[in-house]
Amino acid sequence: MATIAESFRQPLPSLNQRVLPPTTANVMPNARPYRHVQPSAHSTAITDPPRAWELDHPSTLFDLVRHLIPHGNQQVPHPLQSHLPMIESSHVLCTEGDVVRAAVLYLLNPVNKALERLCPAGCRIDCITDGPHGTSSRADIVWRYRDTQSQTTSFAVLESKNTYAIHWADFKPGMVNLDPYAPVDQQPAGMVANSYTAEDGTFLDGNAVVMVKQAQKYHNETGCTDVALFDWDTMFIFDFYLMDEASSPPQLMKGIWFSKSAQQRPHETFRMLLFGMLHQQLLEYPLHVLIFTAADI
Repeated sequence: MATIAESFRQPLPSLNQRVLPPTTANVMPNARPYRHVQPSAHSTAITDPPRAWELDHPSTLFDLVRHLIPHGNQQVPHPLQSHLPMIESSHVLCTEGDVVRAAVLYLLNPVNKALERLCPAGCRIDCITDGPHGTSSRADIVWRYRDTQSQTTSFAVLESKNTYAIHWADFKPGMVNLDPYAPVDQQPAGMVANSYTAEDGTFLDGNAVVMVKQAQKYHNETGCTDVALFDWDTMFIFDFYLMDEASSPPQLMKGIWFSKSAQQRPHETFRMLLFGMLHQQLLEYPLHVLIFTAADI
């Protein structure tokens, strides 16, 4: 059984994923199943989606935090040397709720244990399962920083989706080409201008339209600039920091795509990616959180 520290360099457990028709369908023979997503709230359906997005590489987050996780055997006991919960052989991923429960056990537990080590004395980080009071947002997970005066700041959101819901083919049409020699209609200004005639007002397609609307709503209502969506096999991180599509040139939403098949080095895991997203937010926000090393946590 892996320790918390070891788990950051290991993939998530391979759990049985059950695909039940008619909620799923194959786009083409032998393709990854496609589970259609519909907006669950009217407030999501009426939210204006970002018109296009700019690709960011997951290495920016991996490189930010991989040195923070102890590597190898420690000479003295370390809080992150505790063992993870044992994998449940009865766990089947059939509904979105199953993904939420598995994420709590195998993804959030180690990430939160590492994250709490970064919190200054007298402060704390809350991981809650609801949005701020008085809003229509009901995110699966919201992280809040609570300072010494008990003032809270929400800084990140995680929303779980059912398996086979997040697909690259839905996001790719909305990705801009940053090459200055690329066709004008593929560059940020061209794509934003042309999006007004696109279906749904965005170049994203399929499930990505619903997901980006939901992420935009969470950003609008919580103030969190980073919203991660996760379906057990794939994570997409929406980064709304400094987004301004009306500026010249447009400042677009950034996105990080990572799937379990993309892991090339031991530290490239969902746990490390999510930890990187959260740590980056603590560094960017005025939360008085210092830069730490592995010895600190």
